[in-house]
Amino acid sequence: MSPEKIIQSLLEEFKKLEQTEIKQTQWSRAVLTALCRVGRQLGCSVWASSQFVNREDKDGGEWLYDVTWLKYKGDFLKLSPMVAECEWGNIGAIKDDFEKLILARAAVRVMVFDGMYCKNGAEGIVNKFCDWVGAYESSQKRDTYLLIGYERDEKYNWWFRYFNILVDDPSQQPILTRL
Repeated sequence: MSPEKIIQSLLEEFKKLEQTEIKQTQWSRAVLTALCRVGRQLGCSVWASSQFVNREDKDGGEWLYDVTWLKYKGDFLKLSPMVAECEWGNIGAIKDDFEKLILARAAVRVMVFDGMYCKNGAEGIVNKFCDWVGAYESSQKRDTYLLIGYERDEKYNWWFRYFNILVDDPSQQPILTRL
């Protein structure tokens, strides 16, 4: 399963989510359920918080990350196609969760966050993410991050902003792309 396929599938699901009316108090449930649903559609074993995700949408409770997709071959863990963290808190809480993703060995690492904690919105926080990935000395070629920033205006209209960070050469700054 390629990182491009994972990202495309997640973008399709999140674009559907943007078109639904969800109360702010239900965001964690909606986002984590969407991440689980895509993992199941792609044939993964899915692990997520029992507090937010219904039993039928996952295989078990939270396992290291807010959402973890796993692939097994018999009894052996073969790979982790995707891990995700979702944080609606301040920039310190967002950084703490993002650093967990930096350590992950997954095809795609997903961070869903609230963009209101930076004067430049989601893009300002994403620039920080890119700097943090670039500073991490154990980054490897093809490390891939999908960043989904929640934004809203004064009238509480909301939308997501999508970005991708790709480590092409670990000795260089990662490539940041707006999707």
